[in-house]
Amino acid sequence: MALSPCTPSLLDSFQPASFRERGAMVPFTTPVLGGARVRLDARQQIELIICNPSGGRGVYILPLAALEAFCQPSLFDRALIAAINGLGAISPAGLRKATRDTMAGGLAGRAAQHSASQATPQAQALQRQARAALRQMLQDQLGGVDSPASITLLATRLGLPRDIIDAALRALADLFAEIGIDIAVASPLAAPRARLDDLARRVQASLPWLEGRGARDVGELHANLRQFAAGGKNLDRDIAGLLADVPTMIADFTSTPLLVVDRLARVDWLFDGWDRIAALWRDSTAAGPLPSRAVLAEILAQVPVLPSEALAWIGIAPPATPNTKTGPLPPDDQRMALSLGDLLARNERVLAALT
Repeated sequence: MALSPCTPSLLDSFQPASFRERGAMVPFTTPVLGGARVRLDARQQIELIICNPSGGRGVYILPLAALEAFCQPSLFDRALIAAINGLGAISPAGLRKATRDTMAGGLAGRAAQHSASQATPQAQALQRQARAALRQMLQDQLGGVDSPASITLLATRLGLPRDIIDAALRALADLFAEIGIDIAVASPLAAPRARLDDLARRVQASLPWLEGRGARDVGELHANLRQFAAGGKNLDRDIAGLLADVPTMIADFTSTPLLVVDRLARVDWLFDGWDRIAALWRDSTAAGPLPSRAVLAEILAQVPVLPSEALAWIGIAPPATPNTKTGPLPPDDQRMALSLGDLLARNERVLAALT
């Protein structure tokens, strides 16, 4: 889509065919960029998808390079944009790393900086755990021989150098760890599914406090959560199936690595964006059972859209119409909205909670 820098395209509905067309969520701190996503266009240029700032239906689509013609990003967001421009591909995992690296610079406040400093040793610990667990699974599935012998045995079966098998095992383990797949338990997606289920319970618990339009909006949010949760359950079975035959998974990775990587990355794409919504919900309900009408409108506008390919991936049909977005806030509710300074501070708290 060719756009001049000052003319972003507003789409009244946005029902992407694929998760990559939907884009990956970027935790910007600038209020108008809440819930924004990035993706690659047909020319492999980075494109930004922004929720309609009015709170109404639709999204704005513009080149990432033209963002400053749309708004004035925070210092943190400018640094994050520079990091995104340096990525070779767009993925939730890549954006998480870019975000952590940018947070470490301190531009989003001390809490976010501290969170980023804790994330690196935690990620390294998860990598070590995943490597040990995957080696143990390979060993068990090849008859109980020790780990070095199991790698040698598989290398012999596949006619490949032992170093190739060892490198493939480490790369797979690191990918599992980065995406948040726990290969040491029967339900590999227990953690992300639990976070989604917790949010669904919080949202459902708010329904008795609501009526009219608010009840309808929150009811729709809960329905979306349950739909994504069903997809997570199906993906959990798929990942468990991969781990039930580690030798075959490694063999497939050495021959067609992108196919295996894409299959594992489905987990990241499915859950992408929900952690930010959960953090927004927790932050806005710290002092009461409900978020304000303004925050609820913000949350509803950021609900991830389930693409058409979800049916093939996880057996879940997307809705016949795009996710409903709430309309502009009624005048009586405008006074409940936070100031821009308060929103920036709130977004920095949410950012710190994501890592």
